Amino acid sequence: MKIVFIGSGNVATHFATALFNAGHEICQIYGRSEDNASAMKVKFNSSFTTNIEEIHDNADIYIFAVSDDALESVIKQLKSNNGIWIHTAGSFPINIFSGFAKNYGVIYPLQTFSKNRALDYSKIPIFIEGNSPETENTISSLAKTISDNVSPLLFEKRKYLHPAAVFACNFTNNMYNIAAKILNEQGIDWRILLPLIEETACKLRHLTPEKAQTGPALRNDTETINRHLAIMENSELREIYKLISSNIRHFSVQKTNTRMINYDLKKIKAFIFDVDGVLSSNKIQLALNGDPVRTANIKDGFAIRLAVRKGLDIGIITGGYTKAVKIRYEQLGIRHIYMRSFIKLNDYENFLKVTGLKDEEIMYCGDDLPDYEIMLRAGLPVAPADAAPEIKQIARYISPHNGGEGVARDIIEQTLKVQGLWIDNNAFGW
Repeated sequence: MKIVFIGSGNVATHFATALFNAGHEICQIYGRSEDNASAMKVKFNSSFTTNIEEIHDNADIYIFAVSDDALESVIKQLKSNNGIWIHTAGSFPINIFSGFAKNYGVIYPLQTFSKNRALDYSKIPIFIEGNSPETENTISSLAKTISDNVSPLLFEKRKYLHPAAVFACNFTNNMYNIAAKILNEQGIDWRILLPLIEETACKLRHLTPEKAQTGPALRNDTETINRHLAIMENSELREIYKLISSNIRHFSVQKTNTRMINYDLKKIKAFIFDVDGVLSSNKIQLALNGDPVRTANIKDGFAIRLAVRKGLDIGIITGGYTKAVKIRYEQLGIRHIYMRSFIKLNDYENFLKVTGLKDEEIMYCGDDLPDYEIMLRAGLPVAPADAAPEIKQIARYISPHNGGEGVARDIIEQTLKVQGLWIDNNAFGW
């Protein structure tokens, strides 16, 4: 396709490079900066102009890659033609072209662009929209020549991408800048933060942002927070620190105070429990021979038995071994009991293999670090109220009950009620 670029900044340069490499003809560049436009002319063997009235009128595509502030003004200055007019802004609807062009739309690449920073366009999500099916098909075909991730998205949804991207990218980079200045003022090279920054980003390939959140605000560690604030001389920086800490704490409290499970419980086909600290109290008595004496909750027992009768799979994965525990839960109908489990993830994977279930069909309830790996895998990780802080951080639901005091009853009851299995003629006996 023959393409004219209106704009010669970072986005225009990156976009034009990708399209040129894909075999398209960049026939003209318009830009207010003669230096930028001239450099693009050489790179793409195209003509350039700083006069908008000299823009060619016979191109197939006109891509407006200018600042948001300038977009509307530039559109009004361009003479109407038969090409498809496309802007690259996430915060403007396509009807900004209405009355100025017959065929128009949007190509919005969800990426940050910097000079002299090469990008692999094939991995960049590109969102498109056209004012007619034919126009949208043409825009989609154009976008697919440079990216493997092209999706149509109306402005009513797309307008939320831009502020989300500002939080995820621009604001995050500003936090890096603040961190760098704090260290540079102390003569510390800010690049020592790079492994931390890289790990923080990499975690998001495996965890949700909510699960990946750590730090003193999440723990409500006011002593550490106050020590940090005390060494900050800049009042604006202190306010930023307090505001963000408050926001993290707000999300944490919201999550902890949730009394209903936020998950599609109709998906759940199995429950897996740890014993100590979950089905039994985290405080145990010792027999004369040193063996621990576990407790069992009667209401937990009824819920487990009912779930088994309703056809759900129940599993127990525990590092301990007590014969009484095995007998108790076998009597309730549990067939999958793994004791002396030194690496719980191995037994979890065996449970999936034996039952044929998937991660998203499993609710796993754990309370301490040996449960951590499984809780990262299971579709719905839950925890008792007195679980370890690290476990609470990754739990999708935190029961209001402590271990041994009705956690299993809480989560099984909620699930069976959603599935319509809690109260019926078969629910009143053992």
